Amino acid sequence: VREGLALASLQLPQRIATGARLWELDLQGERLHFQRASGAGPDVGWISTALKDKVLARRISDAELEAERVAAAAVASPGEAAAVKDARAFEEEAAGESMVFPDLAPPGIAELSEEDLQAQRSHAQAAAEALEDGAFSDALERLSAAVALGCASALLYSRRAEVLLRLGRPRAAVRDCTAALAVNPDSARALKTRGRARAALRHWAEAHADLQEGLRIDYDEATYDESVAVAARMKD
Repeated sequence: VREGLALASLQLPQRIATGARLWELDLQGERLHFQRASGAGPDVGWISTALKDKVLARRISDAELEAERVAAAAVASPGEAAAVKDARAFEEEAAGESMVFPDLAPPGIAELSEEDLQAQRSHAQAAAEALEDGAFSDALERLSAAVALGCASALLYSRRAEVLLRLGRPRAAVRDCTAALAVNPDSARALKTRGRARAALRHWAEAHADLQEGLRIDYDEATYDESVAVAARMKD
């Protein structure tokens, strides 16, 4: 797994596990820009879909997904069958989330000019005011404008992730939190928000791990209660 499109870009320490499910963000020839949906591996990155004659990643058809659901329901107990039906309804709802994510900060900007820094602060302040009024779409627009100026902080990404989550876009929220943690790996706010976003996607194990790490850095009772609830769902 590479950080960028080029094969010479930074290699990430983790590999995508066999059987992992990925969301396609972009496809350039045989290079896939992905966000991990389930299974072990990096949250985002680039992989090759084929190596010589060997297929490394392929699209899953709707028919295959339906066959998996039918097979799971066929061997399930009545309670499990209800859970499968409930999960299917959730997946159909989550599939409605736009996979066009807000842009991350442009690369290659080492430092903002005083003018751009002031503009970034102005956008962030306007976003805060929009949030007070419950205008989440306006807040997202302002935070995205702040990010687009470059040198986005972990706090800025985390704030936008929180707004995305409020707008029902957990996958985009996960992506922003991951970007925040690339800037500051010890951002408790990013970890807690990513945990909540992953819980919204029913990725219970990953959600619990994020919430626990966030609590380790900055403990609070509300997040602890959320972590307990997520842990219980892991046992279902």
